[in-house]
Parts: sequence; structure tokens; C-alpha cells
Amino acid sequence: MQHSTDELEEFRRQWKAEVEIKKHVEHASVEGPANTDSFHKNEHSAEATRNSSTTGLVQQVTEPESSETQIEQEAIEKKSAMDYYMVAVDKERQGNLGQALANYRRAFKMDRNIDYKYKEHYQKHIAPSITAEATTNIPSQTVGGIEESENDNFHHVVQFGREYVAPKISHNPIDDLVEDFKNQSLEYIPADEEKPVLISLLPNEVIVHVLRNVVFDSVRSVHNFALVCKRFLLLTRAQSIWRPLCEQVYHTHNIPKEISDQFQLDIVNRAYNGNWLQMFIERPRIRFEGIYIATCHYLRPGISDTAWNQPIHLVTYYRYLRFFPDGTIVKYLSTDEPVHVVRNITKHFKAKQVFHGKYEIEGDKVIVHMRDPETRPTERFQMNVNIKSTHRGRHNKLAWEEYVSWSDVRGDKTNYNLKHMKPYYFSVVRSYVVD
Repeated sequence: MQHSTDELEEFRRQWKAEVEIKKHVEHASVEGPANTDSFHKNEHSAEATRNSSTTGLVQQVTEPESSETQIEQEAIEKKSAMDYYMVAVDKERQGNLGQALANYRRAFKMDRNIDYKYKEHYQKHIAPSITAEATTNIPSQTVGGIEESENDNFHHVVQFGREYVAPKISHNPIDDLVEDFKNQSLEYIPADEEKPVLISLLPNEVIVHVLRNVVFDSVRSVHNFALVCKRFLLLTRAQSIWRPLCEQVYHTHNIPKEISDQFQLDIVNRAYNGNWLQMFIERPRIRFEGIYIATCHYLRPGISDTAWNQPIHLVTYYRYLRFFPDGTIVKYLSTDEPVHVVRNITKHFKAKQVFHGKYEIEGDKVIVHMRDPETRPTERFQMNVNIKSTHRGRHNKLAWEEYVSWSDVRGDKTNYNLKHMKPYYFSVVRSYVVD
């Protein structure tokens, strides 16, 4: 009898050990790195090849569990439901829906009416400060439609709403203002009468020459200069400032510069009455002082300890697309958030899921030819996108038109479904230098 009891106890210990090991394995499979094959199985619109063994993101996917863990770590900083709700709003604007949902959930658990309280808080405190800043500070949009934040921190915003349609006006009202300024006194008026205006010693030709060099690095700086006084506004509208910039931005690659410049001269005379500034503002163009980002999502089923429920993970990943003036591009697919990625994307950037190639511009269409030499060396990719504008600025959106690939081995062509493709939106990166 004692021998039977010992065997029963030994069986119980073994059974408990097996249960603990099974629970540990299942828990690790849920919180560990995402399986690369399942990523490409769910992400129908990504650059997945037919052979899943040669593809994959070597990244850890941000899942709701990690979002909850991050919230627990930040609990010391966020004391109230309002703190969680404001963080959730910011995460939603950035397209990080996983962390946004986790913060919304925590906020509503603490206060079921937090959405009404946030609306009241926004109207009383946030909205007035935004209005005051807009009236006292320089607007975020420049004459070229380039928006930048006032601080040096990169801030990625996912844009919503309807497509922007530029108003059709036959006459620009600012032209009347410029003509009126020409008939007024343009003498410098010092802010402090006891201090001289030293810049008045410089001839206008010297100032224009300086602006001609500044505009290549920062169009916004020229816009800020124009806001100082009437005379500066008139100087910034000199055609000699904007012509070299347009010749660089709209340069046709693979042909001599002289021929490309003559081609641009024909266009500005025919379509924009010889106004280079107007062409820079209105004509579709690629922007080099930042990066285009597409924020994408897909659902992945999780594993549960019981059969009563099965979790669903919302995975967020990003497509990065950077253009260079010499006609080359770098495209990157990653689950890393933009704030940790954008400063590393250069011409010589190398990592998994990095594409290098060239682009061409035909009107408002951009044709990109690219390859991924690391994981897909035998395939060629081509993406066609259209340059669009949004309410945040001009030429800051790339809408998908076509995405295809060819196999060098089989010679067949694959058309990718654009249903789940998200458009690219432009974000300024202050650390980028335009060559």
C-alpha cells in the first residue's frame, strides 16, 4: 500500500512539472518575437515573395502585451485617467493603434467619462494655446508647402480626412499686396531707434545672392526672412532665387544638365508665365528634406491558455521611403517606430528588408525601380505612386497606383493587391542635408 502511495505521489509531481513546462512554453510563444512566415502570410500587401523561406522581418513585433507592459512601467509618470487619455490620443495620431488602444482602455477603467472631460479640457486649455501660438508665432507652412515643427524632435503624424483639393482661383490676392508694397516706402525702420540697422549697408544684390544659397538648405528660412518687413518680402520673390532651386528639384536624370535646364525653362514659360516661385509652389515635386512614411497594420491570432477566448494581436509596421536629388531611393520595411529609424536612413543604409533603386518623375507620377540585394537578389520591383497634397502641406502624400515585381529566374510578373496598401505621408527630418 505504501508503494502504491509513493508511485501516486511521483506521478503527481511529474504531472505538475509537465503542466508548468507547457505553460512556460505557451507564454513564451505569445510574448516572444513574431514568426516571420506568419507576418508575410497576414501582410498581403508587403513585398513578400512566393518563397516564404527566403523572406521575413528579423524584428520583434510590438503587440498589445508589450503595450500593456510599457503602460505599467510608465504608471509612475501618468497619475490620472487624463494622462492616459492624452497619451492615447497622441499614439493614435502617430498610427500606433496598439499602444493607443491600451492607453484608452486604462483611461476608461479609471474614469468612464474621461472622453467628455478631455473634450472640455481641450476646449478650455489646449485649443486657446494653439490659437495664441498661431497668431503670435510663424505659421508651420512655408511658401513651398513645407511644414516643420518648432522643436528639433522628429514627430510623425498619420493624416486623416478627405483628399485635399486646391481651390481654383484665377488671380492670386498676394500679387496685389506685392504690387502695393512696391509703391510704398521700403526704408528700414529700426525696432530700437538708438540702434542702427546694419543690414541696410548691404546692397539688395548681396542679400539676394545669400538667399539663393540659403534656399537650398531651408526654404522655411527664406520664408521667415520674408516676414520681417516689406522690403525683405520683395527680395525673397526674386526669380534668381527660385530658378536654381527649381532646376535642381525638377532635374531630369540621365540627361545633361543644360538640356534639363532648358526643358524646365520651357515649362515655366508655358505653364507658369515665367514665374519660378509659382512653379515651385504648384508643380508636383518630390521633397528631399524629409522622408515619406506609410503606417500599416495587420491582425495576428494569438494563443490562449484556455479555449474560452483567443486573443487577437494588432501589429503595426512602417514603410519608409526616402528620395535623393541624384535620382536614387532607399526603401525600408520595419516594425521599429519612425523616431528610432529616420535618422539612420542614408544612401548606404543596409539592413534586412532594405531596397535600393532609382526613380523617375512623369508629371505627378513617380516611377520607382528597386531591388533588395540581401533577401531577394533575383527579383526586380517597380512601384508607381502619384504625388498628392493634403491640408498640412503641398506634395506631401504619395498614393499607390501600381506595384509589380519580376523574377529573373522564372521571368514571370507578379501584380500586388493595392487594397491594403497605405499611402505614404511626408515628414520633415531636420538632420537631413540636401546635397
